[in-house]
Amino acid sequence: DKEPSMDRPLYWNFPHYTNQGSRPAAAIRKGNWKGILQYEDESFELYDLAKDAGEETDLASSMPDKAK
Repeated sequence: DKEPSMDRPLYWNFPHYTNQGSRPAAAIRKGNWKGILQYEDESFELYDLAKDAGEETDLASSMPDKAK
């Protein structure tokens, strides 16, 4: 089997709170990049999953053009 291509963007939406502590958010992933929009405060997070699989370093403020 061929591995699915990450060239096309994947989008998901989770507009609910859960009893596990999740917050309402939407996300997009394209290639190694993942962006997360937090619905509570409309903040946006950006991660390079190739270098930061644990999503520990938010790059949105240091890479505003990529975040847009």
